[in-house]
Amino acid sequence: MSPGTRATSANRPSVGKNKIAKSVVYGGLRYFAPIFLASIRIELAKAAAAWSTAALSIVS
Repeated sequence: MSPGTRATSANRPSVGKNKIAKSVVYGGLRYFAPIFLASIRIELAKAAAAWSTAALSIVS
């Protein structure tokens, strides 16, 4: 390696704490974020349905 050139590249990552490429991390976030948000929405919808059912049973 000649002076002034980088020792790291996409094919030869740096050695240290961050061994996972950013693209892998961000790709995982783009994949799992919608799944996670959908599961939250489902749980909120279940809670709202249970709440409205309970409210209707109290009124009746």
